[in-house]
Amino acid sequence: MAKLQKLDESPKLLSVLIGENPAAISYAKAKDRKASALGAEFRILTLKSSSSQREIEREVKNYIKIWNPDGIIIEKPIPKDIDFPKLANLIPPVSDIDCQRMDSLGMLISGKARYIPATPKAILEILDFYDIPVAEKNVVVVGRSMTVGLPISIILASKSKFGNATVSLCHSKTKDISKYTKRADIIIMATGRPGLLTADMVTRKAIVIDVGTTYK
Repeated sequence: MAKLQKLDESPKLLSVLIGENPAAISYAKAKDRKASALGAEFRILTLKSSSSQREIEREVKNYIKIWNPDGIIIEKPIPKDIDFPKLANLIPPVSDIDCQRMDSLGMLISGKARYIPATPKAILEILDFYDIPVAEKNVVVVGRSMTVGLPISIILASKSKFGNATVSLCHSKTKDISKYTKRADIIIMATGRPGLLTADMVTRKAIVIDVGTTYK
């Protein structure tokens, strides 16, 4: 908050919302509330799920050109027939605050990312706040989304302050996830499947961080 007050102008953030997926709408509204509390200007560009790839790209390009936002996030999930990488690459690199461009993920791998995606950043903040060491620990990440699972796996395995862990990335095709979680010092749940991790799958000393969201 103090940093925002020192700025000459309030930062402008844009959320691109395609369709009416409850999870995507919830994420956009949460950002709106937080931006309002911090004094940032926040807008949601809402597009119909029936819109074609070309129509969506045109609307996004025009909105970026007219409003010139400082940060842009495409809310997920999006309709299955939309080419997300192609759409994400419309975001100017300097405005890609959630590392959604393909080259942004590459920069994250090389340790030269401009930003760290919001949810992985929150996980790092939790580890830092509770002074939980990561180096030389066995970490299991469940979920391989480009928003959370892949980025946090890359960060924790890298040579960095929050890195140098031995990371196992589990997903829907992993056979017997418990084989990995039972050996884990830290478990990060980044999937929307409720009840996937049960008490018999973890040790008493294991630390579990759950960032998955489920809607019924």
